[in-house]
Amino acid sequence: MKKVKLLAPLLCALMFIACKDDKVEVNYKPYKLEAGSTVKWKGTVVGGPSNEGTISASGGGFYVADEKVIGGEVNISVASIAVTNNLPAEAKIELINHLKTSDFFNLAMHPTVSYTVVSTEKLPTPDAAGNNYKIYGSMKLLGSSFPLNIPAKMTIGDDKITIKSTFTFDRSKWGMNFAVVTPAPNGDLIEKDVEVIIDLVAEKEK
Repeated sequence: MKKVKLLAPLLCALMFIACKDDKVEVNYKPYKLEAGSTVKWKGTVVGGPSNEGTISASGGGFYVADEKVIGGEVNISVASIAVTNNLPAEAKIELINHLKTSDFFNLAMHPTVSYTVVSTEKLPTPDAAGNNYKIYGSMKLLGSSFPLNIPAKMTIGDDKITIKSTFTFDRSKWGMNFAVVTPAPNGDLIEKDVEVIIDLVAEKEK
C-alpha cells in the first residue's frame, strides 16, 4: 500500500511528460526516506510563549531524473508527536494528548500527515537563508489536501538526497481552528501559523 502511495506522484509526473512528448523516455532513480530524518514544529500563543517538539517522518521517498527531484512523498506519523520545550512532565503529557485530539491533529481519524512533491525548481542563486531550491507540492492534513510550496536547501548525490527547510503553514486552511478566533478555555488564542523545520535524508534504493 505504501508503494502505491509513493508511486502516485511519480506516475502523475510521468504522465505529464508523456502528454508533452510521447517519445520522451524518463530514467528515474528511487530514493528511500531514512529513519534519521526529522521534523520539528513550533506553535505560539498570541502575545505569549510557544511550545515546540518533534514528529516522525515515518516513510516515503523521492524520485530523481536528470539530477532533479521529479516527485515523491513524505509520510508523518501523528502518534509520534512529542513536546521538547521545558514543561513539567504532567504538562507535557497533557499537551501531547491534546494535540492528538480533534482540536488539532485528530489521531483517531487521521493518523498520518503527508506531503506530496509535485516538482522542484533550482533557484538561479540561493536566497538570503541559503535555500537553493523551491519545492512545489501539497500537504494532506485532517483529510484535506492543499498546495504548499516550500523553500529548501537540497543536495542531490548519486547515493543520497538531503533536504532542509524552514517554513510556516496556516493550520486554519486545513480546518485546524482550535483557539484561532475563539479563545481556548484558559483564555488563550493560538497563532494560526505553525513553524516547521525539516531535515530529511533519503538513500538511493539498491
